[in-house]
Amino acid sequence: ITPEQFEKTLTDIAALPPDSDEDSLLSRSGILDADQARNLAELVTRSPDDRDQRPGHGRDGKASFPGFDVLEEIAPGRGGMGHVFKAREVNLDRVVALKTVKPALLGQGGREFFIKEARAAARLDHPNIVRIFSFSLDHPTPYFVMQFVDGVPIDEACMRRGISRTVRLLEKTARALAYAHSQGVIHHDIKPDNVIVDRADDPQITDFGLAGRWEDAGGPGEGQPAPVAGTPSYMAPEILRGGGVASPEVDIYSFGVMMYKLFTGEYPHKGKTLSELRQRVLEHDPPIPQDNRPVLRDPIQLFCQTAREMDPLRRYESAENLADDLRRVVEGGGVCVRAGGGRVGVAGGLWRL
Repeated sequence: ITPEQFEKTLTDIAALPPDSDEDSLLSRSGILDADQARNLAELVTRSPDDRDQRPGHGRDGKASFPGFDVLEEIAPGRGGMGHVFKAREVNLDRVVALKTVKPALLGQGGREFFIKEARAAARLDHPNIVRIFSFSLDHPTPYFVMQFVDGVPIDEACMRRGISRTVRLLEKTARALAYAHSQGVIHHDIKPDNVIVDRADDPQITDFGLAGRWEDAGGPGEGQPAPVAGTPSYMAPEILRGGGVASPEVDIYSFGVMMYKLFTGEYPHKGKTLSELRQRVLEHDPPIPQDNRPVLRDPIQLFCQTAREMDPLRRYESAENLADDLRRVVEGGGVCVRAGGGRVGVAGGLWRL
């Protein structure tokens, strides 16, 4: 609809006598279909107070969802897909997290994608993965209901803490990711903001709203084309390049970037624009963590490098293998870096953090 058509439509509605059928006039004009006509007619006949309300918000401007008392917004401004609220579910009298999804993301098959992702996440039952309870597409602002975790992102939890503690948190996170992969679910957006460390000092992977499934298309390495979703600084080269598949290797690369960021405080590649970042990732070898933090021991450098290999087949063959190496280095045992092509790097060397 053009601005001129919109203005003419509003003028025609205003000229109608009382009790006229605005929907019928709008649809007969051929400018709008029946659903669009009903929506516009409802909008222009609302009071100004009603029109000022944001979708999902009450007259006082606060977030409002049927059956929930919204307590506060969690990390305002940090949600890429929408907002996250701490709320009390009235019927069950429990505290939950409500994550909204921007309505614009539901166009062009987005609605089906949202349903698929919510169902995929709901299948996961692991002590280090935030559970999803339900979702709603009927609300003006679509949302899903998740387990509430009282904690902080893993990068904040690891600030001014020892390397050994960081490695222990990463090991638990890697095992949770391995579990998700065993269920055919890919996260697609592993980064510090999506790993929350709770008050019991346990990491919880959240935001499986971007998850994809590869098992329906044949398994790891043979999956469906991966959606260009996630955070650019953590994206695997094959995703930035285009044509990559949704596979565990994508998550393992992102996990490697997260490790690098936690241990060095820096991103392995930087760019002022997405195109500049893509160029640096695709045309430059992954930097060694020791370049930014010389005190890091050899195994940590090896783990970060292997997880972030340009070639997916040269990365860790599974998140479980990465978790095993992280555990061994804390316990003082030998590490055995295993990529898709077999054993690489060092096996049997003894390190202790």
